Amino acid sequence: MMTGRFILYHNGHFRLENEVACCSRLTGDSLKLLGLIMNRVNTAQAQLPTKVALPRLLLKRVFGNKDDKTVKNYAKRLMEYGFIETFSMQGGDRGEFVFSITDRPENNPFVFLSHAENEVIANTELYKGQKADSLLQAFTAAVKVVEHNYAARLKSAAESHRETILTAYRNYLSEVLQADGKAYVGTRQVKPKTNKAKPEPTETALPDDVQLWSYPEFESHFLSEYRKATGKKHRTKNREGKTVTDCIKELQHHYRDLDRAEQKPTMKKHIEAFFVCYDSKKLNPRAFFMADCDVLCKVEDYLKTGQKPIVYEERSIKDKKGMSQEEMRAQQVREAKQERKGLSLEALEQILGEGN
Repeated sequence: MMTGRFILYHNGHFRLENEVACCSRLTGDSLKLLGLIMNRVNTAQAQLPTKVALPRLLLKRVFGNKDDKTVKNYAKRLMEYGFIETFSMQGGDRGEFVFSITDRPENNPFVFLSHAENEVIANTELYKGQKADSLLQAFTAAVKVVEHNYAARLKSAAESHRETILTAYRNYLSEVLQADGKAYVGTRQVKPKTNKAKPEPTETALPDDVQLWSYPEFESHFLSEYRKATGKKHRTKNREGKTVTDCIKELQHHYRDLDRAEQKPTMKKHIEAFFVCYDSKKLNPRAFFMADCDVLCKVEDYLKTGQKPIVYEERSIKDKKGMSQEEMRAQQVREAKQERKGLSLEALEQILGEGN
């Protein structure tokens, strides 16, 4: 007769959402009782609201041969926080506990509140020397003052307004935890991606035949010469983001009109001559400085004449805003001579004439 009335548990299933299982209002045994009730609802595929009858003898056994008072205490806790509406005992020792339930536990306002509380606590950092237990005791006391008010607001609010209420609750909890200066509440953030450090320029073994060199080989040769001259490693980029390879490309562009057979050997000689002309007391011989059009021309002249130029003037690396009109004109002439800027020969000659 009992088998016909009560669905056997091994044919049923017990399911509670994580938020319900982590609800601070539910103790271990009250959570177990709620699970037994929901097991019956799930197994019977009952529509809520509904009543669930569980054998009194079964419950006493499940809870360790406890007396009826113990089971009643668990039921009272479920009713206090709205997980069940009512409960009653019927039929004496051979009877049943009957529970009425109106909604699934994951929709319970206190489950929402506990979830918000757990989020705040998870993002709380105790200051050095502070005790977790004392802070949590004060936190729990503060929660008790407002929990029923917020639960009532959540129960009557439309689903679209629920998050606004919970945000206000989280803010309140954060203020409570931080009020006495014992802790700090941060915000949950996505773990930032670790930016991999960009590799530093490296020196590599170079082919004996310079005609086999590409940009990386010229870069390595420059870095090797720089280390010999300064005893330091070259920086990866300058403030404008220009790399050593970019400077090597400008050096190649400077000698673009040479025969192909002469271009790479001349570039190699230029890099070496750049450090011969360098005065360590004046300027750092970085690649970004070598790629300056004025310096390119001076080193080229040194290769042709063998006359070491005067130490590179500071104006070669000054911001153009700091140049005088004469310096600006001289710079424009040098740049025009190097690049031709797409000008006709007549226009170029006019500019050069004005410069002289």
